Amino acid sequence: MCKNLETIKGINNGESLKKIALEFEVCETTVGDWRRNKAQIEAFCSKMDSSKTFEERSTLKKAKTEKLDEAVYLWFEQQRTQGIPISGNILKEKALLLRQKLNENESFSASQGWLDKFKKRHGIRQLAIAREKLSVIKDSAKDFVERFEEMIEKENLTLDQIYIADKTGLFYRMMPSKSLASKEEASAPGYKKRTRVLRTISHVEGVQTLTTTLKYLEQRSDVTLIDLLLLKNWRDRAATDRNSGLLQRKVTDYFKK
Repeated sequence: MCKNLETIKGINNGESLKKIALEFEVCETTVGDWRRNKAQIEAFCSKMDSSKTFEERSTLKKAKTEKLDEAVYLWFEQQRTQGIPISGNILKEKALLLRQKLNENESFSASQGWLDKFKKRHGIRQLAIAREKLSVIKDSAKDFVERFEEMIEKENLTLDQIYIADKTGLFYRMMPSKSLASKEEASAPGYKKRTRVLRTISHVEGVQTLTTTLKYLEQRSDVTLIDLLLLKNWRDRAATDRNSGLLQRKVTDYFKK
């Protein structure tokens, strides 16, 4: 039956009946029958997988620290409900923290062996994260656009005072690409990263931004002379790079004529 399920996956991926029939050494009519009965086949295989998981869990011994085991699993379920990715290392660290809060007397080590048994007890497996699945919130986006337009009008901002920041390939404190998931989860949806966005700017924008910042900080009494000199040095370096870029552009444009 699981062989039949493999053929159904091939059909869902757009493979031809002829190719699948040759691969599994059956006639095309048989593959067609499997396709027509795919709902029953998928349901049967799912039931068999659940039974197998139940048998594996039934043979496992109870956790030595049952209260801690329940607390870790409850926390895990709460995080997954919010779409937060949880790796094995994160789960082990949380187990150690919860043990301290519960004041468990039993000796406990959040080892890889403990993690494997914990996952089997609760039917937890690892899934790749569908990063974009939970990222779009249309109402919030619409509300942001309206408030942003109001702010531009209220502050009388010009276009050169408005900057756009977008995601980039800066992998600092990168979120896990995979997550542990409970047996009820068919996929592991995730969010776009919104808390850390790297704003890369041009030399022209850098000079303007640093000049404005310098003027502001020069009026403050809590800013040291060293800080001001350092900022001025950055501003001057940005100005030098800007001028070099403008000169290179003029030379390039001249020889293009």
